[in-house]
Amino acid sequence: MTNKRKEDEGQIITFGINEEITEKNIYEMLGFQWDGGHELYYRQPYNYWKLHLASMGAALHETSLNFKTRFATSYFESNSYLRKSEFKKFFYDYMIFGHAYLAINKARLGNVLSLSHLPSFYMRVGKQGGAYLVNPAELNEPMYFPDVLIQKNYDPSQTIYGKPDYLSALPSVSLNQNATAFRIRYYKNGSHAGFILSVSGKISDGLFDDIKKALRQSKGDGNFQNLLINMPEGNKDSVQLIPIADIGAKDEFNLIKRATDRDINAIHRVPPIFMGIAPENAGGFGKPEEYLETFYNNEMLPIFSELEDLNADLGVKAFVFREYSKKEDI
Repeated sequence: MTNKRKEDEGQIITFGINEEITEKNIYEMLGFQWDGGHELYYRQPYNYWKLHLASMGAALHETSLNFKTRFATSYFESNSYLRKSEFKKFFYDYMIFGHAYLAINKARLGNVLSLSHLPSFYMRVGKQGGAYLVNPAELNEPMYFPDVLIQKNYDPSQTIYGKPDYLSALPSVSLNQNATAFRIRYYKNGSHAGFILSVSGKISDGLFDDIKKALRQSKGDGNFQNLLINMPEGNKDSVQLIPIADIGAKDEFNLIKRATDRDINAIHRVPPIFMGIAPENAGGFGKPEEYLETFYNNEMLPIFSELEDLNADLGVKAFVFREYSKKEDI
């Protein structure tokens, strides 16, 4: 479709996002969801699918979750009640969703035999006690578990489900992911974010169509094609290429990535030296062991202590962690 206009007329086109950022938009960005109840169980206040996708949305976010899980697993002492493999899945769920589940397997006399992991993504807290393993689409009847151990972060708005402790960084995770996606599109588009091609003077319809066709083919695999235009009555100003934006020169991509990475690192509180982050100064980060003890005492030990308190509820020592030893960890 061709739009015709008079030669002495100008035209202005504005581009932008006509979207108001409301309080509900912010809550949805943070993973909150509004949903009705169910007759058997309480619905979770957070969108598990968004939290799951966010765990893969930014490299630093995913690495931090994995690092904490592996760190905790390395200090956990496997025993007859809870195996290390079950603990690792339990702790990873706890890092992502803010709460985690273990099925309590009991003998006929009521004593605890073992604990087995239940996936938090599918678990719902029962209104009459216990928990249900449900299909997200609720196509099948939920499976009921009467004896379940639930570890959850405190949420001041409700006490049924736990709250992930990284919610305030989810907008940064999303921005980091969008920046990477934009950079991919930018690269595939020929390392530019768009341009204005101004053609003045006399030009035949056939030549004009050939120029449009050549420009369409210059994306992707055709990024490095050259274009020759022969205009018999043209001059050096007949064809002008005006870039709209050049993020390579302004380094906007790297600035966004650095800013969002700092937010993500601040919320997880994992020393950058353990995250594979290159130092920005010549002095570097220093020795890893200088950060390890502080990270253990300030970040992981409080979680270990909370988990060990669950032993009193179970009546057995299922959660056992070895103490920090500088000599062993160096």
